Amino acid sequence: MKLLFKRLLKISAAFAVVTLFSVLLCMTAFAQVKTIGVVNDDGVNVRDAASLDSNVVFHLSTGDTVSILDVSGDFYSIAYGGSNNLFINSKYVDIKQIGGIVNGDVVNVRDSASTDGNILGQVTDGELLTITDVAGDWFQIDYNGQVGYVKQEFVTGGITETIKAQAQAQQQAQQQQQAQQAAKASAQPATPVSASLAKQSAPPPAADSAPVMNPVSGQYGVVNTSDGLNLRESPSQGAAILIALPSGAAVDLLATSDQWNEVTYDGTTGYVAAQFLDVKSGTKPVADTSASGGSTADQIIAYAKQFIGTPYVWAGTNLNKGVDCSGFVYSVFKHFGITLNRSSHDQATQGVKVGKANLQEGDLVFFDTDNNGTVSHVGIYIGGGQFIESSSSSKHWGVTISDLNSSYYTSVFITARRILGN
Repeated sequence: MKLLFKRLLKISAAFAVVTLFSVLLCMTAFAQVKTIGVVNDDGVNVRDAASLDSNVVFHLSTGDTVSILDVSGDFYSIAYGGSNNLFINSKYVDIKQIGGIVNGDVVNVRDSASTDGNILGQVTDGELLTITDVAGDWFQIDYNGQVGYVKQEFVTGGITETIKAQAQAQQQAQQQQQAQQAAKASAQPATPVSASLAKQSAPPPAADSAPVMNPVSGQYGVVNTSDGLNLRESPSQGAAILIALPSGAAVDLLATSDQWNEVTYDGTTGYVAAQFLDVKSGTKPVADTSASGGSTADQIIAYAKQFIGTPYVWAGTNLNKGVDCSGFVYSVFKHFGITLNRSSHDQATQGVKVGKANLQEGDLVFFDTDNNGTVSHVGIYIGGGQFIESSSSSKHWGVTISDLNSSYYTSVFITARRILGN
């Protein structure tokens, strides 16, 4: 009996050593998972707890780099200068790189955020990844110097779980909003597409019965409000909004009534308030898509301006709820049927390169805000030395118009690309 007990002790001790070794390996792997952030303002407080009431330990300035360990409410838990257990308000830090660990035996890396994408290679369980962006339920990663994509479900560690939860919450909120809009009675006012559109005078409430629409031919309509116009799925102020038509947009006119017009714009058919549409006879003008950008550039800029004030959200593409810099540009151009790459780095490879002195309205301007020699920020040039962007600066948080020739943007400008007419 004593001999058996001794053998069991030896087996237990050996098992404990193996278990401890496995735990240490796991802890080591997670310790190597780093999320890198860059401070976007001067005099930012670093505190000893995740609270505005906590003690300020020291200050950081624009361009300082920190390692983000975790997320705690509105604060990041960070490591800086060899010290841990430090906290900084998340709005003063731009996330530039996220670390993650592969959580799957063999995981495919694809060249696009789709299971239909070509397989670039594979990563294995426990392998460290550098995440550079988010695309739906995929992570964009740096794969041997190439841009690759892996499913989020196969990546863990660092703050990846927080990102997944945020993305899931945003998706659920969108689904709930769509369900609420579908359930609204026609007499209830719908939420406007943007803060600017909220200023539009609402058309008279819809009658109990659907309005009688009179078919027309040989006529077209032009949006006459500078704030743009909601295109709805039915002739009712409570109907779901399909898209927002930019100011001056020319639409095909299908039918009219006293309060509503049925129109088609870029392949989407819906209804607009009659008072905000000028009805004209003849042939609808065709947008000029020459190298100068013409009316296409004007429409893009007018549409982009509707979302001034939309907050900055890292990896966001929702023009009403939140966008990052490349998500803003991507979504604005997508509205006009122009498909761009998702990240600013990849957008900088599209179109034709143009010099800063030859910029035209609608051109994309790119910057190196990380000071590492690569593109990390993008905006749309709107003329007059200005561009519209989604800024992560605490001074101009969200979609705003900025001065291209300011000392800061002059120092970080890299290149410009012309998309329109190419």
